[in-house]
Amino acid sequence: MKNKILLAFILLMPVGFLAAQNKTDFRVFNWGTSFYQVQSSETAKFITSDKDDMLEYNDLLGGYDCNVFYTFNEDQKLIGGSYFFTKKYTNPQLLIQDFNIFKGLLTDKYGKPASETESWTNNTTQQEKQNYGLAIADGSLVLSAKWVTDRSIIQIILNSANRQPVLHIHYTAKSLTELENMKLLQTAIPKL
Repeated sequence: MKNKILLAFILLMPVGFLAAQNKTDFRVFNWGTSFYQVQSSETAKFITSDKDDMLEYNDLLGGYDCNVFYTFNEDQKLIGGSYFFTKKYTNPQLLIQDFNIFKGLLTDKYGKPASETESWTNNTTQQEKQNYGLAIADGSLVLSAKWVTDRSIIQIILNSANRQPVLHIHYTAKSLTELENMKLLQTAIPKL
């Protein structure tokens, strides 16, 4: 019996090891991936880049059109990523459904949010609070939720830009220490 258990453990160990190896920070990349590696490996439709510190793509996320942004530090290492959903609704209440769908998916992946906020402006009336969609569109309400992992901060936000509701998800490296150019930092030691 012990031999069967040991054999099962040995056979399943590579599967667990591979699963742990496939954990990524944003899409298929880890924090610290180079600008050029992301640019050459991303399969979504390229839109634009801003020097060596931002890349933008267009993709589908669960069937929803979105723009995908990659952000890099001065050493051209990946430090953040974002999804901006591009679908516009005539009824802004429908975007709240999308917010709840993606908040649920993020909860499935990362667990219960570390925080959830419903931020109303001070001058919002009780009547306006009954129509969340319009309140978001006119800038009276912002909905958000945040998850914190050992390597990342993930935040989903539903707010307004130019009186249009905007749904976006942001991923940020929690600690950039390992991404700093250690060789360059070592040159400071003699001067300290």
